[in-house]
Order: sequence, then C-alpha cells, then structure tokens
Amino acid sequence: MAQTDKLAGRKVLIVEDDSLIGELAAELLREHGMEVIGPTASVRNSVDAIASAPRIDAAIVDVNLNREEAFGVADALQARGVPFAFLTGYAEGRMPARFARVPCYRKPADPVSIVSNLLA
Repeated sequence: MAQTDKLAGRKVLIVEDDSLIGELAAELLREHGMEVIGPTASVRNSVDAIASAPRIDAAIVDVNLNREEAFGVADALQARGVPFAFLTGYAEGRMPARFARVPCYRKPADPVSIVSNLLA
C-alpha cells in the first residue's frame, strides 16, 4: 500500500502559531488526502478543537505557542488517545517526564513523514 493510500482520509490536527508554517503543513497534508483540523495557534483554541472534533487520528504540536508551552494541548491529546508529535524551532529543552515517549522533531520537518510515522 502506498504511503498516500494509508494517509488518505486521516484527520490531523496542526497546532502551530506561525501561520505560514501551519498553512504549508496543512497544504502538504491535504495533498496526500488527509483532512486537516486547524492550524490552531493557541493552547485554548487547540484544546477547544480537540474537545469538539469527533475524530482526530494524529496531531503535530508546536511546543511553543506565542511564548506559551503547549503541554496542556498534549495532555488533552493523550487523554483522547491521539498519537502526536512535538515540533520545535528551538534546541531540545526539558520536556515533562509524562512526554518522554512522544517524538520531537526540529523545524523544518516534513509533516507527511511525521504523520506517517505516528500512524505506522
């Protein structure tokens, strides 16, 4: 099965405060047949999107949203059992122990590869 076939129809949440990065990621995911939720740019909007979405198959979460750490978003995703990865533009910092097994990618990273790895 081709990568595109495996990803088509999957619903992916993008949490990213940089509108250009978020929209580029969304476009790349859509090109592979995925449905995109977001991009959301704040912890509050992201948590609201998680609560209201009937289904989320995977998520990509920027660690820093306008100087606010996105760990509340990650907690909401974990509570729903949604696989996710962190994305950061900074050198790896300290992550809370509860996220020790969550993949963390440095920007720029290919969102299609990230989602493919999450759903493998």
